[in-house]
Amino acid sequence: MYEQVFKKKTGVPVDGMTFNGKQYFVDIGNQVPGKVISDPNLSAEKLALLDILPEVVQNAQYVGSGAFISKGGKEKPVVRYDLF
Repeated sequence: MYEQVFKKKTGVPVDGMTFNGKQYFVDIGNQVPGKVISDPNLSAEKLALLDILPEVVQNAQYVGSGAFISKGGKEKPVVRYDLF
């Protein structure tokens, strides 16, 4: 049900975060509900966050970055993964 109702969001600004001197934006893809629902530690709180995910992302606290390692033949426009 969540996968049918959830709409992807693009360009969600993260408050106080910049990348290369510009406002930092996050895209929240359609695959998010499936990943949350398939989590073996699924809880009512995690499901409730799906309804307010853009606000959660906007107020996120940056904790670190990781290098992008391509797996497979498709090239992706990814520089790094950031963790919040």
